Amino acid sequence: MIFFYISLVTYFCFLILKARNGIILFNNSKGDLKKYRQNVIKKGKELFLTPELLAIILVIIALNANEKITGICFVIFYMLLFLYFLRKSKDKFKLKKGNISLIVILVLFFVLVNVLFCVHYMSFQSDFLWFDTQWIYYIVSVVLGYLLYFIIWFCGIINKAVELVFHKKHKL
Repeated sequence: MIFFYISLVTYFCFLILKARNGIILFNNSKGDLKKYRQNVIKKGKELFLTPELLAIILVIIALNANEKITGICFVIFYMLLFLYFLRKSKDKFKLKKGNISLIVILVLFFVLVNVLFCVHYMSFQSDFLWFDTQWIYYIVSVVLGYLLYFIIWFCGIINKAVELVFHKKHKL
């Protein structure tokens, strides 16, 4: 598990850069979720046909290799992806008031996923599970990173619902 969390350092650097691009796209949609979803679908080739698809190789390595080898491959792969996306991104990021709550919800989502990983790992350590299932962490991480634009859209829906609830409370 320690190798997994060490490998998450480069993964989170990459996710932050990719989420930044997603929030810029969200800002270009003026916070409209329907427009954001249409922009993500319209830019599908540009957003989803990236070198990140090579993460399928990481999934195969995670299924066949031990945790140390998988962790090292994960670090190298996401470090290269981070450098690729850093070089490719040219848009300026402007933090707006509505983005802060979206970012908080997005961070809480990934914290929840990490807590679930820890609970699962603790049940493995207490001999509740009989076989090693740490490869699942890598697969889930790859899928979450690939679907980040849709996760931002989902967090935007939650953000709108929270804003509606708080707006109604303040009006009463």
